[in-house]
Amino acid sequence: MIRWSQLTNIEVNNLGENALCYPLAICPIKGSAKLRIDESSSVSLLIRTHVENYTTVIRVAEVKCVKLSTLVRYIGSADLLKLDAKGLEYEVIREAEDEFKRVSRMIVEVREPESSLDDIE
Repeated sequence: MIRWSQLTNIEVNNLGENALCYPLAICPIKGSAKLRIDESSSVSLLIRTHVENYTTVIRVAEVKCVKLSTLVRYIGSADLLKLDAKGLEYEVIREAEDEFKRVSRMIVEVREPESSLDDIE
């Protein structure tokens, strides 16, 4: 079972209606991809090689992928956008940079790229 830790985070921080959480994977491409989930559900990534190098994959789920630019346009504007694309940050940001005028502040967790878009299935 996938635990949506983001929802717990929203509740614990009493963000209520001030935060939105969507069951989507943010990708630089539109479509679907395989989400690899480890035994504790704490590591869930689209990048196959990263998950396989650092943990044991116990489940693979097909997830809907949406471009960050599409999501930002859908929302309209945001006071704060927190992005953790698990190794795809550079590609996701590059794809969406024209829409950042709609976002007041961003927090981005950046990882050193260990792979490429070719590692997304």
